[in-house]
Amino acid sequence: MATAGQVKEWQSLRGRFLSAIWDAEHSGVELPLVSDLLADIGASDEPTHQIDRLVRDLERDGLISQLTMGPIPDQQIRLTSEGRYEVEEWLAEPDEPTDFLPLPASQAFHINTMNVTDSTVLQGSTANNITAKYGVSSDALVKVVAQFRQILTTANLSDDDREAIEVDVDVLEEEAQATQPKPKRLRALLGRLKGVLIGGALAGIEAGTKDETIHLIEMALPPG
Repeated sequence: MATAGQVKEWQSLRGRFLSAIWDAEHSGVELPLVSDLLADIGASDEPTHQIDRLVRDLERDGLISQLTMGPIPDQQIRLTSEGRYEVEEWLAEPDEPTDFLPLPASQAFHINTMNVTDSTVLQGSTANNITAKYGVSSDALVKVVAQFRQILTTANLSDDDREAIEVDVDVLEEEAQATQPKPKRLRALLGRLKGVLIGGALAGIEAGTKDETIHLIEMALPPG
């Protein structure tokens, strides 16, 4: 029977692995290799069957997509929209579990000798910059949401692209209505939405609309 410590180590591995994918994608690596991600979190020595289980479980939970064939360490993967949301929720509230990550981020990184300095700042992941302050009016976020809703009524998109953008816009709308929006999640959401305008699925929209929307995004970005 597994011990409580072994269960926590496994839950920690899941969270840190997903966080490493987020970090890689945020750094411009669209399809990171499993082996590189494991190296990033110091888990290269995990047994093969554990690596296989890790990736397959995360795929089964709908958090990642496997995009290439072959041995799992050599596969390229990416986060699904649900996976990105899960990681951002997990990191933005480091003392709280999520549906798929029952071990809070503060504990997951602390287990692996990462340094947690207080309840609002988590250190140890290159993507983390969590603060409790947010200096932009929610009006700016509302304007971004409204602009994307309008764009999506006429944009010619694949089902996958439309779904991914709609998920981000829905989450952004939730943040706009929140008493205290989460800066890390906002930067991630706004960064992705800006990306689809500059070189992604919406790159071909009318230039004036594109420039206006990018300006709104930049106005809505939290400091930091």
